[in-house]
Amino acid sequence: MIYQTILIFNSMEDYPFIVRNVLRKGSEHEHCEDSLLYTIDKNKPYLYLAIFDGCSNGIDSHFASNLYKKIFKKILVDPREKDGNNLSEITNFILFEFFQELYNIKRNLNLIDNELLSTIVFAIINYETDECLITFSGDGLFCVNTTPITVDVGNAPQYTPYFFSHIKGFYEFQHSLQSFGFENIKNLSICSDGILTFYNIDRKKEDVVERLLIDDTIQKSKAMLSRKVNMLSKENIHYLDDLSIIRYIKKEVSECICSQNQETSIT
Repeated sequence: MIYQTILIFNSMEDYPFIVRNVLRKGSEHEHCEDSLLYTIDKNKPYLYLAIFDGCSNGIDSHFASNLYKKIFKKILVDPREKDGNNLSEITNFILFEFFQELYNIKRNLNLIDNELLSTIVFAIINYETDECLITFSGDGLFCVNTTPITVDVGNAPQYTPYFFSHIKGFYEFQHSLQSFGFENIKNLSICSDGILTFYNIDRKKEDVVERLLIDDTIQKSKAMLSRKVNMLSKENIHYLDDLSIIRYIKKEVSECICSQNQETSIT
């Protein structure tokens, strides 16, 4: 008899990282206009994170952000290998596919630009090499390890549909993006700009980056970020805009060993 040990990832919790997220409606909005998505590449050691923030001045902005999410999901879960030899090339491939798909939907459904306005925050993480690339179409915030960085476009995002009428539409859209690459990633968060709208009981702005994006207490709880937001609420710290956060935390080596499920088969 030969005993064979097979390492199996039954769920995302078995991977060498933790992903936590929270999505909440802001007090100023009737509907939540944010949307988020994260998934794993089936062919390469990549984790994809994406956040979409619908424009409040658009028409049915919650529709736009959720449509963006559906298109990204279609592209990201496609089992075919994505073209590209590095994070930048793969990002360009995904965004090109997204641009084409959104253009076709607009044309087929006879939609106008104002029905399709949403920002995009998209990140690819190579969880084997600890490299990442974060790309913004519009504004938001990200935190790399312990360093938060705000991306501000002065409330004038160059939304994707604005480029559909251009002769070289995708390439001009591509030129409007802001990208940031990093190595040695152990903790990464991407957020919509709602994280900048927290305020305290005195109606003064409250900085919650440390507590939500850097502090790693209760990380083993799948509701980690929701619980942290609830703790802030109990301290009378609330948020005006919709709040969306995806946080990636690399596990320690000892945690990875413990979390791997082993299946023994006899052949």
